[in-house]
Amino acid sequence: MPATNIQDFPRLYADLVEKVWDDPALLLRLQENPVRILAVENITVQEGAIVNIIMRKLDRESKLSDQFLLWEIGLETGVFDLIIPIKPEPGAVLIPEGAINVRCCSCPCCCT
Repeated sequence: MPATNIQDFPRLYADLVEKVWDDPALLLRLQENPVRILAVENITVQEGAIVNIIMRKLDRESKLSDQFLLWEIGLETGVFDLIIPIKPEPGAVLIPEGAINVRCCSCPCCCT
């Protein structure tokens, strides 16, 4: 099966992060068997690919483009690094003060 292309990846990735944030058991299954769980979520990788799940705290320097670059590298190498942002605590402020319509990270959170 071919890997999910970069055009479809942003929406699928955002959906996955949102689901993981809502369901901690899904995160555990993703960590245990990333290729299978990604396929269930319509994110496919080529046969024999390796998927590394990277848990990362959100910060002001995080960008969605970081994950896109990692996905493109995976398409070329067969080794995918998938960043799963750690869900921020309620009330966490991740947007620089005064910023308007700035996405703080690579997640589907409410800070857009």
